[in-house]
Amino acid sequence: MAVHLRIVSLTVTTAEAEQTYRFDRPATVVTGPIGTGKSSLLMLFKHALGGSAMLTPAVRDNVLSVRAEVVVGDERVVLRRTIEGDTAETVDLLDPHSLALERTLPVRAGEGATTLSDHLLDALGFPREQIAARREGAARPQNLTFNDLYAYVYIQAREIDRQVVGHLDSWFEPKWSALEVLRGLT
Repeated sequence: MAVHLRIVSLTVTTAEAEQTYRFDRPATVVTGPIGTGKSSLLMLFKHALGGSAMLTPAVRDNVLSVRAEVVVGDERVVLRRTIEGDTAETVDLLDPHSLALERTLPVRAGEGATTLSDHLLDALGFPREQIAARREGAARPQNLTFNDLYAYVYIQAREIDRQVVGHLDSWFEPKWSALEVLRGLT
């Protein structure tokens, strides 16, 4: 059974402007020179989905909030999350048509509270599972979350470099340098 998780758009709000990036085609390629914000754009999407994203100082200094429109299973959801402050630990679930606030969900689990992860996993039809995790010598149950699932959807550029190219592995460095010189690779 196929389950859909699809990015429709990402809206980035700063003090000066609001910019929407659309991803509603069958495939979208994000390209550009180093330092133009490709990874920041993807990190902002991860942030909107309730993840712990590595946000650059430029994003932290300039972006106020991010809004993501996503198809999750059969449900179209609009999520809004601020970058800094008290409200950065919650995500607003907005009505997809009017953008009116429907409810606010915490990012982290609390006593009896439904989290954003719970909402997204429910929309995907994923069951609640617990696995044994070791901490300080004792095994205890740990919930699988939407962010655990998201790790299969999005791989950071550094991890791609390490796994695919291998040039971040120190033992491969001399060989990689030779390949760069011999083949003009960058």
